[in-house]
Amino acid sequence: GAAQWTDYKYLHNFIDMWWCLIVLLAGVVLALWGIAKTLLT
Repeated sequence: GAAQWTDYKYLHNFIDMWWCLIVLLAGVVLALWGIAKTLLT
């Protein structure tokens, strides 16, 4: 089939794979926390 552009495609993908979004957010939060902890010490 032909590819077609859909609005909020990534949003719908994340809603379908909510666990993936949670893992991604957890990774970002942990990375920022680690950087902040390093800078503050």
